[in-house]
Amino acid sequence: MNTQQSSRKRCSRLTLRACQGLTLCSLGVIGCGAAEETTSDTADGEPAEGVASAALTGEAEAAFMPYLAENLGTRDFYRTLFATQTAASTCRAKGVSQAVYDAPANRTYFVYSAGLAGPSEVPGVPYSAVNPTIFSYDHTLGWWEGPVQLENVRALPGATSDCHNHPQVVVDAAGYLHVFHSFHNSGLNIRHYKARAPHSVDSGWTRQEISGTHHNTYGGAFIDNQGEIYVFFRSSYSGGPSAWYEPEMYVKSTTSGATWSAPKLAIDPGRPSSTHGTESATITSLINDGGWNTVYTGDMLQDRANNRLALTFTITHNHGDWLGERLFAYFDMTADRLRTAGGVDLGPTLDRTEYTTGACCTMYKTAAPLYLPHMTEEQRPHGGAFVLEGTTLVYYYALFESTAEGVGSGDLAYYQKGWDRMKKAVWNGTAWVNSYLSGTANPDLDPFIQYDQVAGERVGVRGISDAEYRPGIGTDLYVRTKWGGSKFWLDATGNPRPEYQGWPNSDHYRQYPLRVYNSQRGWAISRRLFADHPEWEVRGATNFTLIPNAHPSMRAHAKVPRFAWGAYENGTGGRFDLQYAIGAEYFFGEATP
Repeated sequence: MNTQQSSRKRCSRLTLRACQGLTLCSLGVIGCGAAEETTSDTADGEPAEGVASAALTGEAEAAFMPYLAENLGTRDFYRTLFATQTAASTCRAKGVSQAVYDAPANRTYFVYSAGLAGPSEVPGVPYSAVNPTIFSYDHTLGWWEGPVQLENVRALPGATSDCHNHPQVVVDAAGYLHVFHSFHNSGLNIRHYKARAPHSVDSGWTRQEISGTHHNTYGGAFIDNQGEIYVFFRSSYSGGPSAWYEPEMYVKSTTSGATWSAPKLAIDPGRPSSTHGTESATITSLINDGGWNTVYTGDMLQDRANNRLALTFTITHNHGDWLGERLFAYFDMTADRLRTAGGVDLGPTLDRTEYTTGACCTMYKTAAPLYLPHMTEEQRPHGGAFVLEGTTLVYYYALFESTAEGVGSGDLAYYQKGWDRMKKAVWNGTAWVNSYLSGTANPDLDPFIQYDQVAGERVGVRGISDAEYRPGIGTDLYVRTKWGGSKFWLDATGNPRPEYQGWPNSDHYRQYPLRVYNSQRGWAISRRLFADHPEWEVRGATNFTLIPNAHPSMRAHAKVPRFAWGAYENGTGGRFDLQYAIGAEYFFGEATP
């Protein structure tokens, strides 16, 4: 029996007024008039340590207000519910939300990566490395419970500590919470934590490792209509700089997490003949020495009506050097088989002999393969989001189109001239049809491209954060734009302030205002969701994620890093970067004034 410490902080219901008297209710219980209760109990398994995050100051709290948004045709507006200091991890959780609404209990549960303010207590591990932490909000009683830290993963031998680490939470049919924490090819198995009582974050937790998942990255957890739990992940096997083998795999539990299947292949790019011969040979016999051996599963959408997952993926060269085309498949959760958009059975594993024919899976293909290091340096967009518009599956995406002449896509100059375009792919029953959201190939008529004063030119979007369709309202796209952000590091003459001399990529990086566009308005009008913090170095949001089937008062959350560069040292002499940035998790809900 281990002693388990849990910290419960209850924060009272907020008074809601349309942008007047709006308050942030933090786990530090700032201005909420709430009582704090700390309990201790004993339970089997790893300790769930109560960790209270530091709150914003009252002045900063009052200043960081969301912009009023008319929510595109309704009287609803977004409001900030909660802010606390966390490790604002920025790697997208590939379409899976870190929050879930539990309708029978009328509660929302949220898991996040807790950050620490100060030097690292673990040698070699940045101080804001991530620990899985959970809290809940009771919509009936109007209070928060938690946070409860589920495990100190920072202290695990070999633990990675970057933005790839993210927990997810699901609720089974009996009301039990399941939290999964994946790593970054660290040699550690995926962690599974299960609550000891239904609808509760502070009743104690059991912990187990899911065997055979020690090469995991980019975990994604789902429960199907039969109550079976799936955890998808990329598994990485490396035999050298040009010998990666990284398929998409999954494990499955039919016993509410008590037991797990052995890892199964979902998408197999084939292994190089030189890659970890013994280990990878137990995964596949398919040989591929062409270098295109890494699967990046981009976005996943659970289609509950048909008990399946829609997913996009790309095959990259030598662990992500090149992007060629975006591919699509359904994962049938009834039969555990892959299918094309048209329903053709591809078997229990989709492998390169099927997707390289071009007949089964291509959603769109770039004009030339895109070289990721150059894409990163220029901050060109890629990626997107699924939406079911009624019964029609649509994929919205942002893509760079070069106008450079005389250079290939392996040259940096290819990415220095061109446009960031917003497009969509629609499955029409027989094929994917791709088109510009603006309705024209002419970038001069694209509402997503606007003039930016600092850049001195028209620029586009950094990427799509999320999307949703609602009858009568249409489709909302939540995007981060390169234009219109605060350029706080410049003085009145437009020159860098002394304290920001040498600040990297300041014209393009980390300063992306979060805006929403709507299809029924022809994408012509955008609304910014919230204001810049007056003191924080990061202005905007790194992630914005909608909560599936959410309670109206808590529909989405955004990650907002506080520092971008040089704010602290991590205890080993290195500088903080966006992956480790301390910031806040903000929740947005709707209320009728």
